Amino acid sequence: MKQRLLETICLVIGCAALTLTLFAGSNPADAQESKSIVRLHIPGYSPNSLPFQIAEDKGYYKEEGITVQTVRMKTGAGVQAMLAENVDVSQILGLTLRAAISRGAPVKIVMVFNDRVLYRLMAQKGIKGFPELKGKIGFATTDTGARVIAAMLKSKGPEFLQKLKTQQVALHSVSGRAILDMVISGELGVSPTVFLSHSRVSISKGAPIKWVPMDLVPTNAGGVALPANAPHPHAALLFGDFLLSPEGQKFLGKYGLDSAMNRPDFKRFYAEAGMSAAQYEKENEKWEKLLREIGRK
Repeated sequence: MKQRLLETICLVIGCAALTLTLFAGSNPADAQESKSIVRLHIPGYSPNSLPFQIAEDKGYYKEEGITVQTVRMKTGAGVQAMLAENVDVSQILGLTLRAAISRGAPVKIVMVFNDRVLYRLMAQKGIKGFPELKGKIGFATTDTGARVIAAMLKSKGPEFLQKLKTQQVALHSVSGRAILDMVISGELGVSPTVFLSHSRVSISKGAPIKWVPMDLVPTNAGGVALPANAPHPHAALLFGDFLLSPEGQKFLGKYGLDSAMNRPDFKRFYAEAGMSAAQYEKENEKWEKLLREIGRK
C-alpha cells in the first residue's frame, strides 16, 4: 500500500509534503487503539491534497484498516491543532510549521518530491485571466505589497485593481519570503509579492515554482552606509569596498541578489523615484489603503 501511495504522489502531484507529529511520551496502548482513525489537516483542496483523495478513492486506507478524517483549517490553526494532538497528520510545509519545529515542537517533516513540476495542474492553456485565479492569489501586507500596488497602478491603472477586488485576494501580514513558502507549500496558487532572489534560491533547491516578471517589477535600491562613529571605520570601509567590487557582487549573487550594474530582461520599477521622503510616505499610505481594499473580506 505504501509503495502504491508513494507512486501516486509522484505521478499525480509532482510535489507533496506531509507533516507528522511525533509526541514523546505517548502511550503505546492509546496509539494502538487510535490507529484505525487518522486525522488529516489540509489548508484547503488543491493539487497538493490530491494524493490523499486518490488514496481514499483507490481504497488504500481501507486495505490498511484505517479511516482518514480530513480537517480543513488555515495553516497556523493546523499547526496549533497538531501541537494540541487534535490532528495527526498535515499537508502543510511552510514557514509557520518550520518556526514551530525550530522552537522544539515534536514534529517531523516527511517530503516526497518528483522531478516533474505541477504547472500543468495549476495553469493549463485554458487559463487566460482573472476568473481562473479566483481565491488562489495572496499578497504580503508589508512594504512589498504596497510597492507592488504602486507598480500595478503605473502599468495597468486603477481599473486593473478594481478587477483584482473580485478575485478573493488573501492578505497576509508576513514577509515576501514567507509568502513564497506559502506558494511552495500549495497554500497559495500565485503571488506577485515574492522576490526574485528568494525564488532563485528556492528553485535551486528543487522548489516546483516559476518566477514570472510583471510589466513593471518593483525593485528595492540597496547601498552601503557607514555609521559616523563606527568603532572600526577602516575595516568598515574595506568591507564596503568589497561589497561594491566585482568579487562582492559575485558573492551576493550566490544568494540570488542582482547588481544594479546588470541589465535584466524585465523592466525595473523604483516606486520612490523622483520623490522626497515626505512625498513617498504620502503615496505609500495611498498604496497601503488600496492594498487593504482589494483584500478578501
